[in-house]
Amino acid sequence: GDTILMETFGSGFCRFDNYQVQNIGHFTEQQCKDKCKVMPTCIASDISSLSGNTWKCQLYTGSGTNFRLQSGDAKCFKKRFSSMTALGNKGSGRCVVSGGAQIGWISNDATDDYCTQSCDASIDCVAAETRPGG
Repeated sequence: GDTILMETFGSGFCRFDNYQVQNIGHFTEQQCKDKCKVMPTCIASDISSLSGNTWKCQLYTGSGTNFRLQSGDAKCFKKRFSSMTALGNKGSGRCVVSGGAQIGWISNDATDDYCTQSCDASIDCVAAETRPGG
């Protein structure tokens, strides 16, 4: 199966359109990332307000549309599936990006790299595939 990664998105609070956030208490950075990893609906987490050796941990759910950072003393992590990083460029064709359902063909003559980038841009995308020709 795919390995779920929590990649550092940047410094600041995670934000996206119509986000929902849950403060789950104080944890280490790794524990906070792990809490999001095991929660299927969690798409991002952030840490802020260091207290001793633990941080305030917030988990985010929602669409992830217009994912961005809000300035603040925090660190944002975004969920990603490792299989998306393993794709290589195998030539031209069409690509479809899928999340919970097939979204549709993106482009003629799209490369695997283009498909992967399109998938990365969609927070709920879990796979991208290419098919040669039409």
